[in-house]
Amino acid sequence: MGRFTPALAAASACATPVAVQAERAIAADLAADRDHLVARLADLPGVRVVGRPASAFVLLHLAGASRVRAALRDRGWAVRRGDTFPGLGPDWLRVAVRDRNTTDAFIEVLRETMEA
Repeated sequence: MGRFTPALAAASACATPVAVQAERAIAADLAADRDHLVARLADLPGVRVVGRPASAFVLLHLAGASRVRAALRDRGWAVRRGDTFPGLGPDWLRVAVRDRNTTDAFIEVLRETMEA
Protein backbone atom coordinates (compact mmCIF):
# COMPACT_ATOMS: atom_id res chain seq x y z
CA MET A 1 0.00 0.00 0.00
CA GLY A 2 1.31 3.46 -0.90
CA ARG A 3 1.78 6.45 1.32
CA PHE A 4 -1.30 8.11 2.68
CA THR A 5 -1.86 11.82 2.60
CA PRO A 6 -2.97 13.24 5.96
CA ALA A 7 -6.55 13.58 4.71
CA LEU A 8 -6.66 10.03 3.40
CA ALA A 9 -5.14 8.70 6.62
CA ALA A 10 -7.78 10.56 8.65
CA ALA A 11 -10.61 9.30 6.42
CA SER A 12 -9.33 5.73 6.70
CA ALA A 13 -9.09 5.98 10.48
CA CYS A 14 -12.65 7.35 10.69
CA ALA A 15 -14.02 4.45 8.66
CA THR A 16 -12.75 1.65 10.88
CA PRO A 17 -15.33 -0.41 12.78
CA VAL A 18 -14.06 0.99 16.10
CA ALA A 19 -14.43 4.57 14.84
CA VAL A 20 -17.92 3.93 13.46
CA GLN A 21 -18.98 2.35 16.75
CA ALA A 22 -17.58 5.33 18.68
CA GLU A 23 -19.43 7.76 16.39
CA ARG A 24 -22.70 5.91 16.94
CA ALA A 25 -22.21 6.01 20.71
CA ILE A 26 -21.47 9.74 20.59
CA ALA A 27 -24.58 10.32 18.44
CA ALA A 28 -26.75 8.34 20.88
CA ASP A 29 -25.41 10.31 23.85
CA LEU A 30 -26.01 13.58 22.01
CA ALA A 31 -29.59 12.59 21.21
CA ALA A 32 -30.27 11.69 24.85
CA ASP A 33 -28.70 14.94 26.09
CA ARG A 34 -30.69 16.94 23.51
CA ASP A 35 -33.94 15.25 24.58
CA HIS A 36 -33.15 16.12 28.19
CA LEU A 37 -32.51 19.78 27.28
CA VAL A 38 -35.73 20.02 25.26
CA ALA A 39 -37.74 18.44 28.08
CA ARG A 40 -36.29 20.83 30.66
CA LEU A 41 -36.94 23.83 28.40
CA ALA A 42 -40.57 22.72 28.04
CA ASP A 43 -40.97 23.32 31.79
CA LEU A 44 -40.19 27.04 31.38
CA PRO A 45 -43.17 29.28 30.67
CA GLY A 46 -42.65 31.57 27.70
CA VAL A 47 -39.91 29.46 26.11
CA ARG A 48 -40.73 27.83 22.79
CA VAL A 49 -38.39 25.27 21.27
CA VAL A 50 -38.64 25.69 17.52
CA GLY A 51 -39.07 22.63 15.35
CA ARG A 52 -37.75 19.23 16.25
CA PRO A 53 -34.04 19.68 17.03
CA ALA A 54 -31.75 17.13 15.41
CA SER A 55 -28.29 18.64 15.94
CA ALA A 56 -26.09 19.83 18.78
CA PHE A 57 -28.09 23.06 19.08
CA VAL A 58 -31.65 24.01 20.00
CA LEU A 59 -33.38 27.12 18.67
CA LEU A 60 -35.53 29.00 21.18
CA HIS A 61 -38.04 31.78 20.85
CA LEU A 62 -38.74 33.89 23.91
CA ALA A 63 -39.78 37.46 24.45
CA GLY A 64 -36.93 39.56 25.79
CA ALA A 65 -34.25 37.14 24.60
CA SER A 66 -31.71 39.96 24.25
CA ARG A 67 -32.08 40.85 27.93
CA VAL A 68 -32.00 37.19 28.94
CA ARG A 69 -28.85 36.57 26.90
CA ALA A 70 -27.07 39.52 28.51
CA ALA A 71 -28.12 38.39 32.00
CA LEU A 72 -26.94 34.85 31.27
CA ARG A 73 -23.61 36.22 30.07
CA ASP A 74 -23.23 38.16 33.31
CA ARG A 75 -23.69 34.87 35.18
CA GLY A 76 -21.13 33.00 33.08
CA TRP A 77 -23.39 31.31 30.51
CA ALA A 78 -23.03 31.82 26.77
CA VAL A 79 -25.88 31.38 24.32
CA ARG A 80 -25.93 32.62 20.77
CA ARG A 81 -28.21 35.46 19.81
CA GLY A 82 -30.62 34.69 17.03
CA ASP A 83 -30.58 37.97 15.15
CA THR A 84 -27.29 36.97 13.51
CA PHE A 85 -29.22 34.33 11.54
CA PRO A 86 -31.13 35.55 8.47
CA GLY A 87 -34.84 35.77 9.20
CA LEU A 88 -34.56 35.70 12.99
CA GLY A 89 -34.77 38.66 15.32
CA PRO A 90 -33.89 39.69 18.88
CA ASP A 91 -36.34 37.24 20.50
CA TRP A 92 -34.39 34.17 19.38
CA LEU A 93 -31.56 32.23 21.05
CA ARG A 94 -29.50 29.23 20.04
CA VAL A 95 -28.52 26.96 22.92
CA ALA A 96 -25.86 24.27 22.69
CA VAL A 97 -26.64 20.74 23.86
CA ARG A 98 -24.49 19.77 26.83
CA ASP A 99 -24.41 16.91 29.34
CA ARG A 100 -27.33 16.57 31.76
CA ASN A 101 -25.60 18.14 34.76
CA THR A 102 -24.62 21.20 32.75
CA THR A 103 -28.13 21.42 31.28
CA ASP A 104 -29.74 21.23 34.71
CA ALA A 105 -27.50 24.01 36.03
CA PHE A 106 -28.18 26.11 32.93
CA ILE A 107 -31.95 25.67 33.21
CA GLU A 108 -31.93 26.87 36.81
CA VAL A 109 -29.95 30.01 35.88
CA LEU A 110 -32.19 30.56 32.85
CA ARG A 111 -35.29 30.26 35.06
CA GLU A 112 -33.90 32.75 37.57
CA THR A 113 -32.91 35.11 34.76
CA MET A 114 -36.35 35.00 33.20
CA GLU A 115 -38.04 35.62 36.55
CA ALA A 116 -35.88 38.68 37.30
